[in-house]
Amino acid sequence: MTGLSMTIEHDGALKAGHIKGPYVTAGLSLGGDESLLQADREPTQVVGMVLLDPSFPDQVAREQEAETPALRAWDESRASPFIPLVRKCAAGLRAGTLRPGGPDPDGCLHLQWPPNFPPELRAALDKALAEATPDAIASGMETMIEGARLNRQNSKLVINPRRNYGDMPLVVLSAELPPPDLPPQLRADATRVEAAERRGHQAIAALSTRGVERLVPGSPHDIASYNPRLVIDTIDEVVDEARAKHR
Repeated sequence: MTGLSMTIEHDGALKAGHIKGPYVTAGLSLGGDESLLQADREPTQVVGMVLLDPSFPDQVAREQEAETPALRAWDESRASPFIPLVRKCAAGLRAGTLRPGGPDPDGCLHLQWPPNFPPELRAALDKALAEATPDAIASGMETMIEGARLNRQNSKLVINPRRNYGDMPLVVLSAELPPPDLPPQLRADATRVEAAERRGHQAIAALSTRGVERLVPGSPHDIASYNPRLVIDTIDEVVDEARAKHR
């Protein structure tokens, strides 16, 4: 699923939920791409942004320029053993050898949702899985394991040199810590990539005269999990600024 189709689905969800703008968008990681694309599509409806260690235009190329061969080799070696299983499940669904209600020796259709998901959310996800067609389930699985390819697509898709957010309230939060399993001997290599990422975040912040980029000390990529209070306070800050600006 490309960033464009995700944005269209996002717009559809807002309309289905009768949630009218204007909006302050908050996006983590690839959610940064979605926020930029939504503002491109509906510039008068997006009046503020909070972006959490977001992806940024042309990110893949910028990171690859900064990445050393040793760091790239380590990154490629981290492919999850979960990926081959998901590929096998998707292939079975496509071939018709795996179907809801039929034999499922690998547990493809008996997903265990994270324990912190509320019961209502787990029930809704189970219901959606039970009602989905095999092709739809397979498509979802294939999308889930194609992150690298989709990130390259999105990285180019969100390039737009004409963006200008005027004085829109905008805060970009950048993670300070590298991946927790990064070998110590690659720390210096990773610093170059982190610097490229911060430059990308600062370029997003510069789209607005009120934009700021802030480093979050002690936080890895998933800032919302490690420092939820900071995220909530930052969203409140931008909402308050947006309301004051449009009052």
